[in-house]
Amino acid sequence: ILLSLSLGYGLTRQGIKNERIQQQLVKDKLATELKYLKAQINPHFLFNTLNMAYATATKSNDITTADIIEKLSGLMRYVLYESNEDKVLLEKEIQYIDNSVNLQLQRLSAELAGQVNYQVNGDWQNHKVAPLILIPFIENVFKHGIFLSKKSEISISIALKSPLLILETKNLKSNHFRAAANPNSGIGLRNARERLQLLYPDQHKLEINETDSTFQVRLEIQIN
Repeated sequence: ILLSLSLGYGLTRQGIKNERIQQQLVKDKLATELKYLKAQINPHFLFNTLNMAYATATKSNDITTADIIEKLSGLMRYVLYESNEDKVLLEKEIQYIDNSVNLQLQRLSAELAGQVNYQVNGDWQNHKVAPLILIPFIENVFKHGIFLSKKSEISISIALKSPLLILETKNLKSNHFRAAANPNSGIGLRNARERLQLLYPDQHKLEINETDSTFQVRLEIQIN
């Protein structure tokens, strides 16, 4: 009996150790992928170019272009520098999402932009969250939910109901969604799932409901 108990304890302990090693390997892989993406961009060259473009647009009194460049510069600065921390202020993360959505809307026609319902509710002060944890789901909505041939009907809702941060998205799907999907089309969502498992184990709930015509996501994260 003692031998069996000792053996069982040893195997359990080794199993837990192996699981931790596996989780660390996945985390290291994601971190490496993020560093690789950042390495593709020379930040000084990028910001110098954006500053030059912003100055040119302002000098030409092209306010719309200047606004786009300013938002893009802020997005890149956040991704390259501020998102290196394990947790960031939630209000900064929401500001990043606001700018991302606004840039998406600016590239659309007034008719298409009018079909996007974007709502943010809650008191974001004094809360922190893992950086860039929500944006893959939002980008996915714009990537697959914008159509020129029919109504898009996109819905994005972010709410803080302490201690829960809740993201809900809904978009229509193209009839050729699956056929047109490329081999890399699910990488963003797959990485998002892995990050949630690593950063918020037993502290999040992700529901993805997919039909022939719609794609819905509901994500709840305990941020306290």
